[in-house]
Amino acid sequence: MANNGRCARVYALIGFAAKKGSLVSGSAACEQAIRSGRKGLAVLSGDSSAGTRGKFAQLLAATGGGQGTGQGGEAGNGPRSQPGSGPGYVVFGSSGELGRRAGKGGRSILLITDTGLSGGILELLGIAHKTEV
Repeated sequence: MANNGRCARVYALIGFAAKKGSLVSGSAACEQAIRSGRKGLAVLSGDSSAGTRGKFAQLLAATGGGQGTGQGGEAGNGPRSQPGSGPGYVVFGSSGELGRRAGKGGRSILLITDTGLSGGILELLGIAHKTEV
């Protein structure tokens, strides 16, 4: 599948998660959800700061959310999974597009809480997952 088609399908799943109520958006809301034990796949925008990425990578690792799966999405770099780690987050898209698909303004992070939808996103990005997200 072409990269553009794959990106469009990932964005469609994000939009579906928003409509279904299985999406937490924004840095503060995602941080609160993760700290309270809510599980899911974090989607960090490709234009999020290194500080934001580091903060959520540490938070997810500390709360059992696994480690990041590497760079993915529109830049053409395929995502990389880390053997033995849960799929805690992916880096995908832009904050403007993630926010638009979530029905909000720009968002540097989203948390997909539906296991089926997060698994579908990982599958579209070519990331093998063996653990629940």
